[in-house]
Amino acid sequence: MDRAELLKKLNDLGYPLFESDKSSDDTEVLAEIVKSNEPRLWEGFPILLASMLDNGGLDLADIDQYFESAKHRHYFQFLMEISLALYRHKGLHYKLPYRTSGQSFVEEANIKRFQSNFQDSVDITYEGMRLSTSRLIETFHHYTVQQNRSVKDYLALKEDFDLEYALSQIFPKKQRELILKKLRGERMTKTEKEYFSRSVKKKLIALANSDLHNLAMKILNK
Repeated sequence: MDRAELLKKLNDLGYPLFESDKSSDDTEVLAEIVKSNEPRLWEGFPILLASMLDNGGLDLADIDQYFESAKHRHYFQFLMEISLALYRHKGLHYKLPYRTSGQSFVEEANIKRFQSNFQDSVDITYEGMRLSTSRLIETFHHYTVQQNRSVKDYLALKEDFDLEYALSQIFPKKQRELILKKLRGERMTKTEKEYFSRSVKKKLIALANSDLHNLAMKILNK
C-alpha cells in the first residue's frame, strides 16, 4: 500500500476516525501508519487504535506480518506506548492483546515516561521526529467527545485531513511540513524561511492563480 492509497483509506474512514469501516482492513491501515514515518499521520495513531478497541475490531496477534523490519516493530511499540500514555492521561484504561508468542507490545516504564510528557506539555522526540503532545491531546479530544460533536466541528476536522491529502499530491514531505508550519503560525528557522521563499512560495502562487484554477475545473468537468 503506497502513501497515496493509505491517505485515501484514512480519508474514506474519516480522519480522525470515528466509525470503523469494515470494508477496510483496519489492522493493515494501522501498520501502514506506522511505516509512513510521518509525524502528521503518527498523531492519528491513538485515534485509530482507540476506535478499533471501542468497536471490538482489534486483532494484533499477527500484526508483525505487515512489518518488513525490526525498525517498524520498534516504531509500532513506540506508538502503542504513546497511545496508552495518552489514554491514561485522559483517564481511560484500555487493555491490549498480546502477541501470539505471549509477549507484550509495550513496556510499562516507557508508558509512564510518556505520561510525564503529556502532564508537563513536553513534546516527544523519536528518531529525529517531534510529536506535539498538545496536538495529540487536542486531536484525541475530538474523538472522545464524538457524541456531542457538532457537524461544524466534524467538517473542520475532515477538511484538515482533506487538505493534507491534497497537499500530498503536489508537494514533497519537507515542503508540506513547511506549509503546515506557516499555516499554524509556527516559527521557522532561517534555512526553512529561505527554502520556503525559494521553492514552496512559487508553487503556492501558481496554485492561487485564478486562471489556472479555472483551467483545472474545465478539464475536470469535461
